[in-house]
This record gives sequence, C-alpha cells and structure tokens, in this order.
Amino acid sequence: MTFESVYNSFGRGKRHYREDQFGLGGMYGWVAREDDYYSDCVLGKNLRKSDLKSMNDVQAEYVRKNEQLVTNLVHLIDEKNDNLERVKLELNETSYSLKNLAERNAPINSNLEIAELESKLNILRITEEQKRVKEARLRERIEEEKKLDAKDKLELEVEMLRGKLKALTYMADLESKKKLQELTKDLKEETQHLEALNQTLTVKEREINDELQDARKELIKELKELGSRAPVRVKRMGEIDLKPFQDACKKKYTADEAEVQASIPCTDWQNEIKDPNWFPFVNVKVRDDVYETKIDEEDEKLSRSRNEMGDEVFKAVATALLELNEYNGSARYVVSELWNFKEGRKATLKEDVAFSILAADYVFSFDIVLKHGCCGGGFNLYWRLSADSGHVSLIFLLRS
Repeated sequence: MTFESVYNSFGRGKRHYREDQFGLGGMYGWVAREDDYYSDCVLGKNLRKSDLKSMNDVQAEYVRKNEQLVTNLVHLIDEKNDNLERVKLELNETSYSLKNLAERNAPINSNLEIAELESKLNILRITEEQKRVKEARLRERIEEEKKLDAKDKLELEVEMLRGKLKALTYMADLESKKKLQELTKDLKEETQHLEALNQTLTVKEREINDELQDARKELIKELKELGSRAPVRVKRMGEIDLKPFQDACKKKYTADEAEVQASIPCTDWQNEIKDPNWFPFVNVKVRDDVYETKIDEEDEKLSRSRNEMGDEVFKAVATALLELNEYNGSARYVVSELWNFKEGRKATLKEDVAFSILAADYVFSFDIVLKHGCCGGGFNLYWRLSADSGHVSLIFLLRS
C-alpha cells in the first residue's frame, strides 16, 4: 500500500516504532492488522473501542448490497411471473367454460352465468395486464441499477484516492519533502483524470439523451408525412376530439349539417381550453404525500359542455384539458406526441421506430449516413439524410 510504504521508506513504519526503545517519539504510520487489534498496548485498546472499517470492507458492503438488491428484484420478477402464469391458466379455463356454455344454447337463466363468466374474464385480463406492467417496471429498475454501478464504482475510486491524498498531507514535516510532493502530484493527476472521465461520461449521457429526443422529433415529422394507420402514430395532445360533437349534432341535424354544425362548438371549446387563466383541476391524494391532478367536475364553465351537448362532449373536453396540463400547462398549445393507440399510452422510441418502418408503403432512397449513436439495450440508433428533400427520412435500430 502507498500509505504504509511511504512511512517505511522514511524509517517511520511499524518496525521502527517497536525499535524506538528510548521513546524518542515522532509520527509513525502503518496499516493496522489483526495482531494490532488484539494487542494489549494502548494502540490495541483504542482500536477495539473504535468502529473501524477498511476501504475493502466498505466496497465489499456496497457490492453486497447491490447484489442483494438485484437478487431481490429477480426473485420478485420470478414471483410475478408465477402469478402471471396462474392468472393465464385461470383465464384459459374461464374462456373454455364460457365457450362451452355458449355452445350449449342454454335457457334464459344461463345468460346470468355467461355474464358472470364474461365479468370474470375481463377481470382476469385486467389483472394480467397489470402483472405485465409491473414486471416491465421491475426489469427497467434492474437495468437502471446496472447502469449506475459503473458510475458509483468510479466515484468510490475517487473518494479512495482523496483519502490517500489526505493521509499523505500529514507527512509534510518528514525529511523527503520532494518525494512527498511528487507522490502528491501523481495522485492529484490521477484524481483529476478520473474526475474528468466521470464528467465525460455525464456529458456523453446528456448528449445521447438529446440525440434521442431529436430523433423522436424527426420521427414525429416522418409519421405525419406517412399518415399511417399503424398502432403507433402521431397524436396531437390537447386537441379536442371532433367525433363526440358530431354525434351530438346528428341528434338535431342531418348527417351533412351535423358535420358543419359540430365544428363550431368544437372550435369554441378549443379556444376556451387554451386560456391559461382557466384552471379546472383539483389535486387528489392517492397515497401518503402523493397527489394526482384530476378534472374538477364541479367547474361551472366545464359543466356547461355537459349541459349543452352531453357526457361524451364533456369527456372529450376534459381529456384535452388534462393533456394540455401535462404536456404544456403554461402556454396551453397543442403538442404532437408519438402514441400507442392500441394500448392508449405514450409510445417508446423502440416502438416508434419499429412501427414507422412497418407502416411505410414505399421504399426510401438514401445517400449518406447523417448521425448515429448508442441508445442502450445493445442497440445503435441511425438516421439518414435524403438526397431529394434534405430532411431526415427514416430512423432505425441495429443491434450492436
């Protein structure tokens, strides 16, 4: 060890301390070991009174806790998988029973049994979906823990080097000041190198996130041009759905007139929800210190939409309000987002790319690669520049 060897080189190590029969004193230094810990001298007594841990012990404890966390998460995933399989089995049994019941052409009272089985079937499907979401979240958490390991170990090395540097500062009064300065300089340079490497990793991570966001914006632009009806496509968050207005107007007008009449109140309400001074929301407590923003159904202005045109129009306006509040609460203008319409949620970048490639009904022609970068999960992200339009025309993933 650097600490112990430096003291030995200046005649101030453990052996020299024991040979100091005349008690000349001075500063001695060495790494305490088991024989020092159990010795009967003052040093041993002080060591036994102290709560000491070596750097290796600290690092081993850190590694052990991380491994235990990963192990617990893996066990939890296995448990969730077992539960999922059990739910699937119950779902299959219920589906089979429902099918047999329908084939029997039973009397009217069997309709109650069918309805009950259908209810159970829906509950099992919802349960299965919830299990799948929980499993995905657990796997994401494990991946995040693995990504943080390298950075945490790097920071631990920096702290160890700083500890060594601090120990060396106590040797300023020793005979070889020049050698001490050289060692200090080397340690500082190594520390600076590791800190620079840590900073580089942080900047690289930020750059990759920026590139992924840019790629997402280009993909939104691409999917707008394609006009695909694939499960993943562009959704204008905060734009009121016109269909409920059309359905309401069809009760008063002909089909052609309803198309025209529906656009008038829809446009009026679109202008209303853009007003940032109107805040028809309430914060509802869902659990300890956790609140969720929801629509205030007692809001006077919002209630007008229900009174004038019905519940479906009210729901359409409320949905658009919640979207605006989430995506652009201050300015309240419509924001384009990649959306998984099949599952009713924001699409992942991996889904965006996969569906955009499948949705294309013509072949793109490219000249040069514009940019690529690692996006995690063992994939590289590429996008190309079209020679004709000068715009990014396709984004895709390749396994690295």
